[in-house]
Amino acid sequence: MRSRRRADMKRSTDRILTTHVGSLIRPPALREFLAKKEAGAPFDRAAYAECLKESVAEVVRRQADIGLDVISDGEFGKAISWAQYPLFRLGGFARRPFKAGGNPFTRGVDRTRFAEFYAELDSRDKVETVLDSVAVGPITYTGGAELGQDIDNFKAALRAVAVAEGFLPVAAPSSVIPDRKNEYYESDDDLQQAIGDAMHAEYKAIIDAGLLVQLDDARAAVSYDRMVPPRTLKDYRGWLARQVEVTNHAISGLPRDRIRYHVCWGSWPGPHSSGSSRYDPVGPSSTAMTHPLRSTGITPLQHYYGAVRPSPAHRYVRPRGWSRLCLFPWHRRPGSHVPYKSQIELRAASMPDAAWAVSGHPPN
Repeated sequence: MRSRRRADMKRSTDRILTTHVGSLIRPPALREFLAKKEAGAPFDRAAYAECLKESVAEVVRRQADIGLDVISDGEFGKAISWAQYPLFRLGGFARRPFKAGGNPFTRGVDRTRFAEFYAELDSRDKVETVLDSVAVGPITYTGGAELGQDIDNFKAALRAVAVAEGFLPVAAPSSVIPDRKNEYYESDDDLQQAIGDAMHAEYKAIIDAGLLVQLDDARAAVSYDRMVPPRTLKDYRGWLARQVEVTNHAISGLPRDRIRYHVCWGSWPGPHSSGSSRYDPVGPSSTAMTHPLRSTGITPLQHYYGAVRPSPAHRYVRPRGWSRLCLFPWHRRPGSHVPYKSQIELRAASMPDAAWAVSGHPPN
């Protein structure tokens, strides 16, 4: 693949281009290094760098081999989770043990309704939020070296395959270090704005490297489960509208046709009984100044095939349909029993309509 800075996003002019959400299952050797990094334990950094480079090359090759057109690095370079990796790339945060019963990860309507199920799930799967994250100083972007490693590994791997283009998924401002606490800024909104300002550097660097950037914003939809009740749907939509304003500010000055925006209801294999209506988060999110906006329903309760809906400024809200078969393989955690190759193939099979870059009117 040849990258061109600020090139137009590839469009499905001759056929429908296939893509996926971004995160793929890390191989065991890489998971061992990431676990040590997350725990702050010593590890061989040179060996980790080589393992990461080889793992990215392999997952890129596998995506190309099964015929995907627009592919990712699998998010292999991110520690902790897709939303908490910025703890390694942002200055101004401190991590502390939770007080008893103070882990927000264990809260929410779904967890209250199905406490026994989630107790078993948490005992078997990794709980991603294990420490409190507190803003104790000005938020600055410090992740240039780590991001540069991800970009270099991905571009090197892309040069060895024939695909349309590549994208790097990163957290949208509202999904960066969710459930964080604020001890520095005058208000939580000021902290949110500072995060958006800092993450702009990450978004810009990816685009400047000739890649697409995808803003992952599961928090935009999942927050409904945490907010309602006791708050109302109106409160939730007001909160979400503000998050979109912050996101638009964070991508100001960047070419919109190099940005993807992904919203989903969360990736954990739970009941998801308390999610908002599938279009509740889509309405405000459709004002995000990105080119394609993908709203993904991932559970049988949210399973649907939605029609293309026009949205402002020549963009589309295009809900995605998923089969029940692909629910767990698509989002399974690293310990999944599903073979690595089968997981990727199931992902490809689950998206026959896949992704097109859009402008002005829906394709025929």
